[in-house]
Amino acid sequence: MIVISFGTPSALSYAVERIIESISSEITPGHAHIYAVSIQDLKNRWDQLDEARKENVTFFSDLPSSHVVSLFTRPHTPIVISTDAFAVLVRYIMADRQADFISAIRLASRAICMICLSTRSPNILFLSSQRYSQSLFAFVEALVNHYGLNCSTEQFQNILTRLSVPSCANPKLEEYVKSQFPKIVEAETGNAIQTQNEELLGKLSNAYDALINSESLPKISWPRELFLEAPNFQTLSARIDLAGPARILIHGPYLHLPAGKWTAEVEIEVGECQSQNRIVVDIFSEGLLDHGIMKLPPQGLFSFELSFVVDDPFKPIELRFHLKEGAIEGYFILNSVQLVPAASDSSDAASGPGDDGLRSPSPH
Repeated sequence: MIVISFGTPSALSYAVERIIESISSEITPGHAHIYAVSIQDLKNRWDQLDEARKENVTFFSDLPSSHVVSLFTRPHTPIVISTDAFAVLVRYIMADRQADFISAIRLASRAICMICLSTRSPNILFLSSQRYSQSLFAFVEALVNHYGLNCSTEQFQNILTRLSVPSCANPKLEEYVKSQFPKIVEAETGNAIQTQNEELLGKLSNAYDALINSESLPKISWPRELFLEAPNFQTLSARIDLAGPARILIHGPYLHLPAGKWTAEVEIEVGECQSQNRIVVDIFSEGLLDHGIMKLPPQGLFSFELSFVVDDPFKPIELRFHLKEGAIEGYFILNSVQLVPAASDSSDAASGPGDDGLRSPSPH
């Protein structure tokens, strides 16, 4: 048999992996444990096993590719999926992998988006930080039952021994996780994140937590501060001077979205643009997903939409603004970017086809 668990690169996921490994070691001695991110990883590790060990396998991935998720996600196959809350996940990645804040939120967004749609399947046992208050004994029992394993009283006690749990104690799952993965304590305090990044993390957390916890996909706002100003990859300033050659003005934020149809609702502000230069805007993810072109009016506040389909949540999303011709004056401000899933599309679209067949902005 094969025991499957997915998760995010978080303390809870690694604790669940360790518990499942202890359960399998006790109930199916001689089993093989496979960790893989991609199909090629999985194939390489599978090929290294002798035939006898292929009979009982535990599989775990903390950043599974879409192909791995599709391979294992089958009706009636019991799977466990686990994650901490988005903010704790970001902090844990920073503490555990020595990642900077931006890299951590990108990785966290990818991990969440890879597993979020799978959590709605009836054969999935989804584990979140809400489980931390549960008795560890009850938690282990829930895993055993979910996988349909036969476990005697003696075997159950041996599992707890493998986990280094005192038989006379009844610890909470949280106590076990913190004892085995102490960096979760550092992650929960948030001391490694600067104040301005805490604000950004707060803006992202509600949306990415809702991807896991809500029945439908939520709207997601990508704060302006996460975008980059070309050509030096510096954090986007509030106002960009357009004077200069034709060039890419803005790109980023290289975050991830779940698979499906999405609309990017973008609000911009322009001023002092007497030359009526053109801006090309596109959505890119290892290929062009949608694009539009607009003539910049002298000044004003405008909005437009780009519609696109995410086929693979593993690939980051990039929104790019290109100045089509050189300019001698003018400024440009990116005010907001909101991603709206197809089920939540508003009926009053803010953009329509332009003269050249591309979308163009409409003033408020």
